[in-house]
Amino acid sequence: MAPSSDTNPVDDGQEDMFQSKQERAAPERNIESLMVEAKKAIIGEGKASTSFVQRRLNIGYNRAVSIMEDLEKEGFISPANYAGKRQILQGSIQPA
Repeated sequence: MAPSSDTNPVDDGQEDMFQSKQERAAPERNIESLMVEAKKAIIGEGKASTSFVQRRLNIGYNRAVSIMEDLEKEGFISPANYAGKRQILQGSIQPA
C-alpha cells in the first residue's frame, strides 16, 4: 500500500528533537506570551542570553533563538558582542 501524500513515510522524529518537554506538552504557548515572559525574566535577572531564556521558559533552543532575535529587532536587547553577551536596552516592558 502506497503512503498518502499528506503523510511522511519516513518519520524519524527530528521535528520534535529540538523541542522541550514543555513545548511538546503545551503547544498553546504562543510567541507573544513567551516574549512577555522572556522580557520579565531578562529584566528580573539582568541576564539576556539565549541559554538563560531557554532554561527559564523551559523551551527549546530554536524557539529561544527566535525570541532573542525578535527582542533584538524591537530594540529590547542589543546584538550579541564578540563573546555572545547582550545588553538590556529597555528597562520596562512596553506593549507590542
